[in-house]
Amino acid sequence: MNDTLVLNAVGQVERALETQLVVKYLLYGVQLFISSATVCFNLINTSTFLHLGLKDSSTVCFFALSVADFLSAVFIMCMYLQDTIATSRKIYLPAFRVCSFLFSVAAKETAAGITTYIALQRALCVASPFFVRQAFTRKRSALVICALFAFYLVFFVLRASNVEIHQVVNPATNASVHVLFFTDTYQIINSYLSLYRNVTVFVEQGTMIICIVVIAQGLRSSRRRMERSGCKHVATSSVINTSINISGSTMQATKKKYVKENQAVHQCLAIVILHVVYSCPRVISRCIYLISPTWHSTLFNKYLLDIISVSDGINAAAQFVIYIRFNKKYKEFVSSRFRCRVASQK
Repeated sequence: MNDTLVLNAVGQVERALETQLVVKYLLYGVQLFISSATVCFNLINTSTFLHLGLKDSSTVCFFALSVADFLSAVFIMCMYLQDTIATSRKIYLPAFRVCSFLFSVAAKETAAGITTYIALQRALCVASPFFVRQAFTRKRSALVICALFAFYLVFFVLRASNVEIHQVVNPATNASVHVLFFTDTYQIINSYLSLYRNVTVFVEQGTMIICIVVIAQGLRSSRRRMERSGCKHVATSSVINTSINISGSTMQATKKKYVKENQAVHQCLAIVILHVVYSCPRVISRCIYLISPTWHSTLFNKYLLDIISVSDGINAAAQFVIYIRFNKKYKEFVSSRFRCRVASQK
């Protein structure tokens, strides 16, 4: 009787382990698929923006955002490839996985900073368009973005350089596991780094939500002025918050200008809304950390890391659809390249 109970218990444990292994493989497959799609889409984004030319501040920002999302997806792909190899082949490279994780976070933090910069730039246009055109030039935006990349690179190199990986034996399973330790130097500054990350996440999220409201209000006001004018006094969207008198042959040209700038504003608004929505798991993660760091560590390793990686990947990949929808030049260039590729294959 006792032997039967023991055999049943062992069988249940084995079935649970097999189920857990299947779930892991499925999860790794989903992560790799999303990361691969994100890499492909952002390669298209970067090459397209380079071909079209970085002529203004907005184009520079979109190009930099595509680069940051591309790097994040590459590092996430490396991390899950290592997890897949470790699960199937029992080959574990802890240093490689830690560096991939840290630099994927650095790239994602940079992308969040760039998106916040885009939101601020577009929201300020509603209040003071001429000031923004003078202040947010292409060169200044490029300097701000380079500063963001450099800051987060130093920030996470500092973290990676203070990590120590020790191999210990788990008494319960008698198997060796790798445990991460941070050096004493890192422990001293860790509290300041954690405070900075918590503040940054909430400040960026709050800023983007405020900017979304301001931009949406500007678009609504512009549309009302457009309807009241009856195409005689056309408002040039929230970017140029003034009315222009239209007469004769200039009416059609001004209307086209309005449509073009309106689509540019909708493109920025869609990018910011997409980021706010898919950054919710990251914000929830920081809230849990503030409540209980220990609980956060347990949940992060089990669930939150995978959820955040999926949401970040969807966010980065969906930007391709937004560019196709609202950017006429982008759509024409991608369509022409695709048609040329199909024609050459035939």
